Amino acid sequence: MKLLVSLVVYKQSWSLIENVIDSLIRAVNETKILFASIVVVDNFGDSALSKKLSHRYSNINEMFDLRLIQGQGNLGYGLGNNLATNVLGYDYVLVLNPDVIIHQGVFEIALDYLSNNNDVVLVSPKILNEKGTLESGVKSYPSVFVLLLRFLNNKKLNRLFQKKLADYENHQVVNSNSITDVNIVSGCFMLFRSSILKQLGGFDSRYFMYFEDFDLSFRARKLGRVVYHPDVVVTHYGGGAGRKGLKHIKYFSSSMVKFFNRYGWKLV
Repeated sequence: MKLLVSLVVYKQSWSLIENVIDSLIRAVNETKILFASIVVVDNFGDSALSKKLSHRYSNINEMFDLRLIQGQGNLGYGLGNNLATNVLGYDYVLVLNPDVIIHQGVFEIALDYLSNNNDVVLVSPKILNEKGTLESGVKSYPSVFVLLLRFLNNKKLNRLFQKKLADYENHQVVNSNSITDVNIVSGCFMLFRSSILKQLGGFDSRYFMYFEDFDLSFRARKLGRVVYHPDVVVTHYGGGAGRKGLKHIKYFSSSMVKFFNRYGWKLV
């Protein structure tokens, strides 16, 4: 069994990158995975990153391959991952944020579930934030109104429209502790069958930032089941609402329009 892990980084601290790689190595060592390739795609171009990786992981076990891709510029999250995952010879591919820590038993549980459920194409985990409380990694079909609420992240508005946000964030699913078929999953952890991701062609290059995981989830559902598995647990240190800078508002708005133009508009 062979696993490829894609990590797209952009100005993340070395401690975050080191922590996620360490957690990956620990989780892989618990399983029957014969070979794991961890590909770090540096969209920023940190001149010191190569040396840090080489020094820290110089004695890495031979069952691991740690590679760095640099020099391509900032391609965005989706295309950055496509650089890493567009290869053959792997059974499974994990798209992972660099601010995620893999908990004990993740691969053992997730890969066992995939091997016993051939109709499942994508597995999404239970996500905890840095305080240890649940973060919604599965979503219902969005409306423009709810997405704007999420992006603004205003406490008064969030309280006023609490039910709408809870329905969108599938609180009933993430609180149920049951394996559930879902529509949309977070891009912070997406575990695919390699053949499925290849068939999908990876992320859609039209999304530079935001909604690339929504789009990929929707396309994956046409090929099989997308599943939330609560026994597969990760901690996400970068969750929450989007940043409010003008550049991010532009990315968010542009990607939102592309998503709704393709899948259908829902205003409220």
